[in-house]
Amino acid sequence: MKMKTDAQSSSAQPGINSAIDIANITFELWERTAGSLTESELEWFAGAAEPALIAMQNLEDLIDGIGVSLSCEEASTGLKSGSFQKSSDVASLLFFASQSMRGIRAQLEVGNSANYRLRHSKLSAGD
Repeated sequence: MKMKTDAQSSSAQPGINSAIDIANITFELWERTAGSLTESELEWFAGAAEPALIAMQNLEDLIDGIGVSLSCEEASTGLKSGSFQKSSDVASLLFFASQSMRGIRAQLEVGNSANYRLRHSKLSAGD
């Protein structure tokens, strides 16, 4: 799901019919409240981008580490690693990683949208 521009948001239908996950909940709440936030509240939401980037880097490092561990263990022993002996185990990990990335992306997009709103309101005030 992509964040909508402010112009698109005003005419958009609610996304309540989409899947219930962290990203969709975040987007839905943001779309419904962003227009009524104070400058101070927008600044708080704008701060969401930095921790989202850190979380994304941590998740990337975790996935890389798991990949290296699995690759090295299978190469040296010929066996699959502990909890990843069945393809369903790997699938569960990948679905969780994907869902985590969607949540982090939602946080990043909310932060970016808040930054845009702040810049736009300050430019409009300077006219």
